[in-house]
Amino acid sequence: MREYIYSLMTDRREGLIAALMKVLLSIASLFYGLSVRFIRFINRRTAKSLPCKVVSIGNLTLGGTGKTPTACMVAKFLKSEGKNPCVLIRGYGEDEWKMLESLLGDIPVVVGRDRVSSGSKACSEYNADTVVLDDGFQHWRLKRDLNIVLVDSTNPFGNRRLFPRGLLREEIDGLRRADIIMLTKTDMGSRNLGYIKEELKKRTPDISILESVHSPTEIYNLYGRKALGLSALKERDICVLSSIVNTEYFEYTLKNLGANISARFHYPDHYDYKKSDLEDIIKECKKSGINTIVTTEKDAVKLYAKRYMLNAKHEMQILVLHIETKVTNGADALYKRLRSLYRS
Repeated sequence: MREYIYSLMTDRREGLIAALMKVLLSIASLFYGLSVRFIRFINRRTAKSLPCKVVSIGNLTLGGTGKTPTACMVAKFLKSEGKNPCVLIRGYGEDEWKMLESLLGDIPVVVGRDRVSSGSKACSEYNADTVVLDDGFQHWRLKRDLNIVLVDSTNPFGNRRLFPRGLLREEIDGLRRADIIMLTKTDMGSRNLGYIKEELKKRTPDISILESVHSPTEIYNLYGRKALGLSALKERDICVLSSIVNTEYFEYTLKNLGANISARFHYPDHYDYKKSDLEDIIKECKKSGINTIVTTEKDAVKLYAKRYMLNAKHEMQILVLHIETKVTNGADALYKRLRSLYRS
């Protein structure tokens, strides 16, 4: 059902029944839009401040624009500048915060839906001078010092309709609250950059627009975390396994590393793998003569936790692709803006 609704939201399904369903979703989106405006109005009047700097990383659309790796990048930069940052994550699934903890090292992560409470905890328990909100653009209860909004250049505004009829969390004009806009996945979405910038300038003519990619930096074994060179996938037949929203970009990255994608298993976002899923995947790989599965770091957390489900005799190599946000245009403007937060 989840996949069916998503296909309607992205206009990938046609026909009479689909058309009727889209009408119902459009009605629901009207009520959703009204509720978003009401919540935003109320919280603007009662928004709380923290005794530290607040940097929000967010977006307008549902799905993977790269918020988590960007939050990591910002937190690591602040740490390198001598600051004491803490990352706040809502915690939709254990996979995300476990991944964050492993990536951030000594930078603390606080999990909780109430960002005001999480931010207070970061200040009192970790002595944070900065909190970085992973997915914080629509969290209006907390005042922030900097709003960084990510726009997926491969699908910037979806079908321009609000959830649940489309992918927008709020109207596109919400971008006027942004201080910095970062276009992500600009390698795959390069043909859209001119159009996107033109659309953004209509609403935010003076804003800084950065460009970034998800840069692969390491491939490692799931069990043992033995690092391999990025060339390890070159001309290798692989099976792609993921439970993320944008599977196309993940596959695009793997192909650019020279991998031959011979099989693919994609599940809904935050999917909880079952033993039968893993058995079916391995069985299908063996049938196709594939001995390498490549997955994302978010999926790796879940797969590692379920390692008892995997037969030790399957002789299947499970590799994990590590990516980082790399700003390809406008990095200096980002760093300058982050440093300026502490001059006031």
